[in-house]
Amino acid sequence: MSTTSLVLVVTQDRDIRAAVQEVLDGCIGVRVLLARDSDHALKLLQFVKFALVMVEIVPPECNELNVVVQVNGQGSAKRTPVIAISNSSAAARQAGNAGASECLVKPVGKDTLLEVVRQYLPRL
Repeated sequence: MSTTSLVLVVTQDRDIRAAVQEVLDGCIGVRVLLARDSDHALKLLQFVKFALVMVEIVPPECNELNVVVQVNGQGSAKRTPVIAISNSSAAARQAGNAGASECLVKPVGKDTLLEVVRQYLPRL
């Protein structure tokens, strides 16, 4: 019996959502759910347990930091890894301070993305 890992991808950018989904859909055992913004993501997080959360942090507002904080703020004994991606190194640092497991600065290539995801979902 195979186990499917649910991955939540949070970004307002339709092209980024499509690109990340395309990369991860090629991984056996991964199912991707997409959220268009932090409000949508927070609603999904109330009802679904994800193996990994990827969130794009968009300055200057950085509203998506709420997702980073909330993912592991529910008192869960098992920490859910969060990969933050931003075009700003300052926003990436903020995500790290908020609890992100990994912070990447764009541009992020397909190979780098897969390498980081495999660190947190090692059976891929």
